[in-house]
Order: sequence, then structure tokens, then C-alpha cells
Amino acid sequence: MEIWYLGRSSFRIRSQKGIIVTDPDDLRGKLPKIKADIITVSYEYPDHGRPDLIASQPFIIRAPGEYEIRGISVFGITSFHQNTIYLIETEGLKLCHLGNLDRQLEKETLNQINSPDILFIPAGNSDAIGPKEAIKIIHQIEPKIIIPMHYQDKELKIKEFLKALDIKATPIPKLIIKKADLTSEGKKVVILERRGN
Repeated sequence: MEIWYLGRSSFRIRSQKGIIVTDPDDLRGKLPKIKADIITVSYEYPDHGRPDLIASQPFIIRAPGEYEIRGISVFGITSFHQNTIYLIETEGLKLCHLGNLDRQLEKETLNQINSPDILFIPAGNSDAIGPKEAIKIIHQIEPKIIIPMHYQDKELKIKEFLKALDIKATPIPKLIIKKADLTSEGKKVVILERRGN
């Protein structure tokens, strides 16, 4: 599996079964020309859902529910303020994208999320949770890999978030991972460089 960061809460996740793009938008420069088989939209707002920017005819998921597309499982969970949290399972990996989460998770939602391998979490933005709230959620969910998103920092220096986790991380262009790469050594934070302009 290969993961790119496209900005804000948008990622390109390429698995052997297909390409998923989360929350495509163009508010921070041009989105790179990419294709997708599946698009998830966590929040109906221009900075979270512009499927028209994708150069293909993907299956678009805009609401909670269970979906199976090309052997990829997508489960949308209702959250606050019409935000949808998505659980994506492919290649034996379970990913959780929290979307535009703006508050702590309820117990029922935490139970549904149930320890994903990779967690995409807001890490400091006026529209979503900040670093302190994010740290609490990370401790509740206990993912193996944490990928921050939704932060206002062009230079990718999300110091407050990393300091709260007591972790150092250097931005990388993309994450390439398979199930066998995961270890039980504790949490790992991956900062991805933004693609595009």
C-alpha cells in the first residue's frame, strides 16, 4: 500500500485492489492529476468534497453505511456536525480517517473504530480538533501508525502535536507499507509531505 498526502484531509491510498482518495479539494493550490476508484467525502463542504477534481469516474461515498467496492471494504460512521468517519480495509490493513472531527469521540464510536492499524487524525486546525484533543483520541484508539492531517502549517512543522506525543518525525514524500511491516513496538507518527502546488 502506498499513501500520499494531498493536503488538508485529502489522501491518495493505492492498494493492489484499487485507489482511494479521501476528501479531494483544491483550496490550497492545485490538486495533482490523479485517478481514483473510490472517493470518500467526510464533510459536505468545498474543502472536503470535490470529486469533480478527480480524473476518472470513481465510486463516490458521501454518507455513513457499509460499502464493498473492488474488494475494498469501506464503513462510514456518523459523527458530529454531519462529519463521517471512514474505516477502510484492504490488503489486511485497517485504516481510520476521522474527517473533520471537532470533538472527542463517544464510547460507541470508539468501539466501532476498534484499534485501526493506521489513523488519519486532525492535528491542529481552527475547524477541527487540536493537538491536545488528538492526543487523547490516539490513546483511546491505540493505532500502530498515526498520520496527522488538517493542520495549518505550510512548512509541516507541527511541533505542538509532536511535542505532546513526545515523538520526533521527519516529513517523507509517501508511506509504503504492508501488513508484515507493522510491529507491536508502540505508536509511530508519519508526517507526509503535501503533493501538488
